[in-house]
Amino acid sequence: MDIFDRAQAFVAKWEGGLVDHPNDPGGITNRGVSLRWLRAIGVDIDGDGDIDQDDIRAVTPEVAASLFHEHFWVATGVNLLPPLVAVAIYDAAVNQGGGRAVRQMQAACNTVSRDQLVVDGDLGGKTLARVQALCTGMGGGQLAVCDIVITAREQFYRELANRQPRTVDGAYVDYRPFLRGWLARTNSLRGWCHQLATEGWA
Repeated sequence: MDIFDRAQAFVAKWEGGLVDHPNDPGGITNRGVSLRWLRAIGVDIDGDGDIDQDDIRAVTPEVAASLFHEHFWVATGVNLLPPLVAVAIYDAAVNQGGGRAVRQMQAACNTVSRDQLVVDGDLGGKTLARVQALCTGMGGGQLAVCDIVITAREQFYRELANRQPRTVDGAYVDYRPFLRGWLARTNSLRGWCHQLATEGWA
């Protein structure tokens, strides 16, 4: 089992099955695949010529893992990160989007580094080198870097929950009901990264 399989095992546990929460702007979601995202990437799972709720209901664990591997593991460059950091950023990418996950990581690195990265969501050579340097130079190594990026993610969730509820594209959006689950997920992610470290991934 490679590190992607370990990362996806965590994601699959937290994304669960079919959900259609009225406060979720992504719309109906199955195994982490939302209708809004599926339409954005143009994937017609059931092959009937349109992308609708039937496609979301057709998402299997294998389909979700394949889509996430392509769009959040490889296309974002997360697969090039040190293993434990890759696990942490991959989960953030699935939950929030790849660009936001990388921006959070870049901003988090800037809090512990004199030379500042451009926070642009591009996981290029400079960002990869900085993350690697921090993993080597910080006490705690990869786990220390995971902690700072997970902390940045938690702060983002708290900011979302503090926003006034509003209507977006005709849907009422109130993030407060999600905060407890989000923080439980990030707390569990910390533990998962520690578990992987004991398995020799760090």
